[in-house]
Amino acid sequence: MSLVIADTSAIIAAYDRASLHHDRAREELSRSTAIVSPMVMGEVDHLLLARFGKDRSVANLVLDDLLASAVDETVLLPAVGVRDLEAARAVITHYRDLRLDLTDALSVVLAARFAVTEILTLDERDFRTVRPLTPGAPSFTLPIQDL
Repeated sequence: MSLVIADTSAIIAAYDRASLHHDRAREELSRSTAIVSPMVMGEVDHLLLARFGKDRSVANLVLDDLLASAVDETVLLPAVGVRDLEAARAVITHYRDLRLDLTDALSVVLAARFAVTEILTLDERDFRTVRPLTPGAPSFTLPIQDL
C-alpha cells in the first residue's frame, strides 16, 4: 500500500456521507496507508464535537475507527517531537502570506519525513501553493481534488 498524508478535511469528508467528497475520500483512504498527525486527530475530534455538541457518540465512533485502523496499520500515528514542531514553524514562517496553521505545516514536515507527496485534503489553496520539503519533489499531489 502506498503512503499518504491525511488532513482533517479528508478524514471528515470520509466519515460525512453528506460531503460532496465522501466517496472519493473513502476510496483514497482505503487504497492507502494514511499518515495522520496527532494535531489532525485533535482537529477531527474538535470539529466533530462542534458539529454534534456534547454527545461524544459520533466523535467516539470516528476516533475508535481511526485507532482500530492504527492497530491494523492502515493508519500511522507518528510521534511528533520538538524538531518536527520547529520545522513546522519554519514552514509557517516561509509561507507567512498563506497564514498556514500548525496542523498543515506539520503535515508538510511529516510528508518529508516519510518521503510522501500525496496529501488527502480538500484544502487546495494551501497545499497547491506549499512545496514539499523532500528534495526533487516539485509539488504535492491532491488525489481527492485531482480527478
